[in-house]
Amino acid sequence: MKKLLGGLISLLLLTIVATVLTVTYKNLKPQKQITHAPRTMALNNHSEEIDFKNLESDLLNEDGTYYLWFCDTEDDNCTYVENEFIAPMLKTLKIDQFKNMYKVNFTDCPFSKQRLLEKYNVDSTLAFVKVEVLGSDITYSDGITWTKDKNFSFEDLQNWLYEHNIWQQSYESLTKNSN
Repeated sequence: MKKLLGGLISLLLLTIVATVLTVTYKNLKPQKQITHAPRTMALNNHSEEIDFKNLESDLLNEDGTYYLWFCDTEDDNCTYVENEFIAPMLKTLKIDQFKNMYKVNFTDCPFSKQRLLEKYNVDSTLAFVKVEVLGSDITYSDGITWTKDKNFSFEDLQNWLYEHNIWQQSYESLTKNSN
């Protein structure tokens, strides 16, 4: 009987020790952390991003030529373009924003590549595109897009900005003087 009682006490103590160790391990175990690329400044610090759902209604408010940056803010490529292309350009030029360029949040866009081509004349939700608004007509043209098969470089984007007078002539003197 003493052997049986000793065995039960030993089993009980072993169970208690195992439980304490398991609970302690689970509480002290490092938690998995989801890492995201850091977010930088908005392209236009003085206005909110345009949601793609409101894009056309916002554009129809006033006729003119606009330049849009389509960006899925949860896409690492979009964050890369913002951190490695846009932010350094703005810093080099010592400006807060490019005039007439607006960031459009495509984070929840359900459109297929074909639908993007039909509607916006781009084949990715990471793109820069020229938009002309006249009355109730909106024309999307001359875009530069980033796809998994074809990326654009810093120089490609800079050239696109320059061709569309976004990288204005007055910026050139800033970059030449800072070198």
